[in-house]
Amino acid sequence: MGSQRVNAVVAPGVRRGPFLLALLGLAALNVLLFIPGFATLEPRPALTPFFPTEHPHGPYGFDLRSVWEYAKALGLRRANLDPFRLSIELCLLTALTLWWPTARWLRRLTAGWFGLTLLLLTYHHVFQGFFLRPAALWEDWRLLRNLFHYVTDQWSWRLAGLVVGGAFAWALLMVALSLALGTLCHGASRVSRLAALALTLYALGSLAWFGPSRGDPVSQLVSRPLAENLRVSLVRKREFEALAEGDPDPRYLAFSKVRLARKPNVALMMLEAYGELAVACDTGPAYRVLMQRMEQRLERSGYHVRSAWSRAPVYGGQSWLSIASVQLGMRVDTVRKYELVENESARAPSLTRFFKEQGYFTAAVQPGNNVRTGLKKFDPYNRELVIDAPELAYTGLRYGWQGIPDQYTLGLIGELLPTLRQPWLLFSMSVSTHHPWDAPFVYVNDWRALQDPALDTASVAAPWDPIEEKAGIGEERRGYFRTVEYEWRGLAQLMESETRDDTVFILLGDHQPKLPCDGGKAVSWNTPLHVISRDAALLERFGEHGFVPGLVAPVGERPPFTHEGLFSLFVKVFTSTWGDDAQVTVDVAPEGISLGSLYR
Repeated sequence: MGSQRVNAVVAPGVRRGPFLLALLGLAALNVLLFIPGFATLEPRPALTPFFPTEHPHGPYGFDLRSVWEYAKALGLRRANLDPFRLSIELCLLTALTLWWPTARWLRRLTAGWFGLTLLLLTYHHVFQGFFLRPAALWEDWRLLRNLFHYVTDQWSWRLAGLVVGGAFAWALLMVALSLALGTLCHGASRVSRLAALALTLYALGSLAWFGPSRGDPVSQLVSRPLAENLRVSLVRKREFEALAEGDPDPRYLAFSKVRLARKPNVALMMLEAYGELAVACDTGPAYRVLMQRMEQRLERSGYHVRSAWSRAPVYGGQSWLSIASVQLGMRVDTVRKYELVENESARAPSLTRFFKEQGYFTAAVQPGNNVRTGLKKFDPYNRELVIDAPELAYTGLRYGWQGIPDQYTLGLIGELLPTLRQPWLLFSMSVSTHHPWDAPFVYVNDWRALQDPALDTASVAAPWDPIEEKAGIGEERRGYFRTVEYEWRGLAQLMESETRDDTVFILLGDHQPKLPCDGGKAVSWNTPLHVISRDAALLERFGEHGFVPGLVAPVGERPPFTHEGLFSLFVKVFTSTWGDDAQVTVDVAPEGISLGSLYR
């Protein structure tokens, strides 16, 4: 009887084995379309939902209600968002192919649709899962250059194999689908064609009943996320175009009228991937010990410390957008907006421009910036001295993402600062805390020794009491914490070397690291913000705005600042502390001002 049932769906004279293999392959390719969405969901749903313990009306048992609920979970809808669903589009295209078996172009069209859809779905879900914001191809495609350079920075034979293997597998999947459809067309009987038609009608009926927006039906429009991507793209496009039509915000114009009677040196140092995760997850105990050590060192050097939290405009990456938000006092959270910054920032109010107008010498040290094909290498903030990776002239062992260890960069900054015309504003951006967090950084006695490519770093390692609490950190975060520990050792040594009593160091994370927290705990977009100076009066002013003593601000006790609100906050505090007698009123803009002001 079983053989007769199989023969009913296979045309006479056709071998059953290849036909059934093609059918199984088609089913597997159908599931593959749902894998990108499933793999990026947090928390991850269960992979196999077919034996649940409860249904909406109680526990499963041997009763009619349980049988009915179980049948619905298998064939209609289930809350567990597993990938075992039916793509309505692939089902429809397959039915058309079976009923029109001579149309080879239809099989090729289906295979092409599958390859393009799988590629776009992978981008869409991975982007949203990584950056935690809606994907919009209209602006996201501009990140392709950055992705290319990130991949080439990490290039290895293993990565090359993954890239080539992935591209080959993607092409092979399309070929496999075309061959499977060809086999099914050749072997399908009238019964199998009617079955494909019935399955398509079921899928379309389910769509009409549940609607296209729900995620729990068994049959779904797999292209639904792509339609949402298109919708968000159109919204973002309209919002961006509306920037040019809005009224300019004049709140920052008053900053150009400020005159500082005192002009201490200022260092704004942004730390890569330095986020709330450091204190809020299982890294917390070790991080607090590290911060306690740093506070003691800084206090011995006469420093006062205050800290707070600031919400970054991005998550997991795109540091340059955070930098622009802090510099301009405007929320820059997409690459398209940053292109506007590149075109207009030279004449816009900015933190660098404010200090320039006060007579400050402005400099930047950015080891993460390099000569890259297709990317502009220029300073949108018009600083007088910019030291990027080529100017650092590092020749030693390569470590981490950019290859230049931050101890070397911070040591060079320490030698550079006394040579700058005072007062100065220095900006720096770290790289050693950048993903991947498995680089074997060793903090050495003399940073200059790092220039030697044959250096045995273990033999010249600087003494350091181990932090026992590191043993309680999960493996995924332990390497990350080691880079934070390494970074702070260099920062403390730099600040200890500064001789001017009123120099201000502002340390700020650019964004949260893309790492899971222990126990699935949610982590915000907040990053640590520290102000460190021997000027107690300045630190008291920051205290009036909510900064607390020490290097660890309480989590969640007060709303965080925003990166785009820091420009006006800094100017407000500096003006109230160092301003002349004929003071201009400066107001804080907690959320910054609109990017549309760049069009004024």
